[in-house]
Amino acid sequence: MDLPEHKPQATGTAWNEIEAEFGLLTGGEVARLLGVRLEGHDAAQLISVHRGDALLYPGFQFDLDEGKTLPVMAGLLEVAGKYGKTQEGLTHWLCSRTGQLINERPVDHLHEPERVLEAAENHYGVEW
Repeated sequence: MDLPEHKPQATGTAWNEIEAEFGLLTGGEVARLLGVRLEGHDAAQLISVHRGDALLYPGFQFDLDEGKTLPVMAGLLEVAGKYGKTQEGLTHWLCSRTGQLINERPVDHLHEPERVLEAAENHYGVEW
């Protein structure tokens, strides 16, 4: 899926694709997956997006076998916050091909934290 953050007409389709590929989980589903109550600190380490009236969590940020959040997520949220980017924008960037990763999607490299964090810094830190 190739969706730059600035193309709102494609947003609905992009969210449908993200949901189909990774799932958009409710807070209750995330709490069951992680085996904890989802509260303040725990939720701050996760990407959450508003879809309609619901706050949902993209499934790509979880290690389903281990039942935990991928360690890279906290760093990605920190980078996005440092540059004033939204969690929705970060989600779209993660699911879009980028030149920072030789036209591959960052979401496909979440188990390579250094590589993805460097790509995020390079992407968001560029000033034109």
